[in-house]
Amino acid sequence: MSINMNIRKQYYNTAFTGLKKREVKFAGKKEDFKLDKQLEEEIKSSLKVLYGGKHNVDKLYDEVCELIQKTREERPKELKERDANKPNQWYKNQVAYMLYPDQFNVGKDKDGKPLKGNFKNVQDKLDHIKELGATTIYNLPFAKSGGGDAGFDVTDYNAINPDLKAKDDESADDTYKKFVKAAHDKGINVMADLIVNHSGEGHEFFQKSLAGDKKYQDFYIFKEKRSEASRSTDPQKGVIVAYDEIDEKGKPILDKDGNQVKSVKRLMFPENCKDHWTERTVHTPEGDKTMYNYHTFYDFQPDLNWENPELMKEVLKTFAKWENDYGTDIFRLDAIPFFVDKPGTDGESLPETHSVVKLLNAFVKATAPGVILQAEACQWPDQIKDYYGNSVKIKDGRGKGEDLKTTSEVQVCYDFPRMPATWASVVSGNKDYYWRAQNNLPEVPEGAGWATFARVHDETSLEMVDPNTRKVVYDKLIPNGQDFREGLGVSGRINNFMEGDPKKVSVINSVLMSQPGMPIIYYGDEIGAENNEEYALKEAVKRGARGGVSVEGEITPDGY
Repeated sequence: MSINMNIRKQYYNTAFTGLKKREVKFAGKKEDFKLDKQLEEEIKSSLKVLYGGKHNVDKLYDEVCELIQKTREERPKELKERDANKPNQWYKNQVAYMLYPDQFNVGKDKDGKPLKGNFKNVQDKLDHIKELGATTIYNLPFAKSGGGDAGFDVTDYNAINPDLKAKDDESADDTYKKFVKAAHDKGINVMADLIVNHSGEGHEFFQKSLAGDKKYQDFYIFKEKRSEASRSTDPQKGVIVAYDEIDEKGKPILDKDGNQVKSVKRLMFPENCKDHWTERTVHTPEGDKTMYNYHTFYDFQPDLNWENPELMKEVLKTFAKWENDYGTDIFRLDAIPFFVDKPGTDGESLPETHSVVKLLNAFVKATAPGVILQAEACQWPDQIKDYYGNSVKIKDGRGKGEDLKTTSEVQVCYDFPRMPATWASVVSGNKDYYWRAQNNLPEVPEGAGWATFARVHDETSLEMVDPNTRKVVYDKLIPNGQDFREGLGVSGRINNFMEGDPKKVSVINSVLMSQPGMPIIYYGDEIGAENNEEYALKEAVKRGARGGVSVEGEITPDGY
């Protein structure tokens, strides 16, 4: 069974078949530092919102500019040429192929069990991926991690998972860099996750915080007491937790009328976590002390504290490395709505979060102007569109005498509401579900693009639809999948959901490929790959889950 991506292929090959080779002259290593007025304003205003009143914003601005200059000077010539030669808004003409590098194109051992993959396995299938019509490869998280959440619990942002090396006498970094060069040589872009809402609990920074280092405790969100909390179920949001807010010392936070501030937040994994705070033992000079750290997702994924400028500078250094050392073309920003939390709010899409995104975008556009940001924001359309910011022009943005036309926050957002609506129309035969979602899409800035998809990496998410539509999809898909997050999603592969019927599979993929935006294809769907229950059980045991696990798994070369 094969997805016919060729309906777009001719167009994509015309719009973006590799990069036009053009010699671009650059100044010597040291350059006079100049920052576009638009970027200067974005950086200054973001720093003021995030740190004004508590920190010296002018000093922080100078430090960010120093890092920008250093990153520019260290950017390899071939990547500067790549920046200069990419067309304006090149990302609107992409087809992405999403995969787990440790599970893609793997062999089997003597017992028929899949082996672990690496980036050489991915590199070996670049021609296959290109033949499908894909122009971007999205490797799901592959930085060093604790392995508790499929790579989303990063323990070292500056190192590739060592298991992804191709051979013993080669580092994983070297294997990955060879893959990136091979992909770029074939005109294929590379997308990578930077997970900067949280780290894994095994990260050096978090371990130092538990050892009593105050500097690193401030990289996370700690309290000395646990807030009073109560769980309930909202028909639209699923499980929510209400808090009576207290400060880091355990004292009640009061509003202007003297009432204790209350917050209500979505609980992402109610089958694993009772609320958003986890008890920790912290070592201090006075002895061990019980404290509590905040987490949006699993309890082994402590949230980073974006209100600390020292954390911000560390993250910018990480972006610089992934731009220059790893040749990233698209940064996928995981869990973007949750970057900043405030008492009295739901902790989603706050103004401070948008300031973080503006700052990240300005840094990337100032240092690697051909690189873009893509947001994973599971929100309603009017909230999603805000992550684009505004249309902006950066004068001579890529050093070739042409303005860079882009947006002030991210350039691409996942279209979460349209995905479940598409499934509802396909499984029910009623087109109204799809067109309601389509007609509710807001106008977005000229430089903005949508990412369309039939499922994300671990589920067919059903959050951004009304409860009735959710039931239509859930009831139809659950017999061939597995419950995810207590009814807010179904994990499974398209071929299982469509009961192995090639015509039904073609329908869902035809809709996906016909929508405006960048379609994202999940690895193995083009060969009718099916659920891997054994893999799902293994992952459930690993994270101690009582349910809510994904059922995709390794894809061997047999079908290729």
